[in-house]
Amino acid sequence: MTKITLTRQRGFTLLEMSMALIVVALIISAVTLGSNLQRNTVYQHMATSFVRGWQL
Repeated sequence: MTKITLTRQRGFTLLEMSMALIVVALIISAVTLGSNLQRNTVYQHMATSFVRGWQL
């Protein structure tokens, strides 16, 4: 009788790789969104200060 050995395949499946890419994309978009909000807040503050400087 011959002995059948099953080899274990190593590596990532397509599902695991796509989930990792989704997580990375979510992290990058959250960081980008946060920096855009901060930048817009600074711009709004500068514009408000500029307009208040012209008021009588």
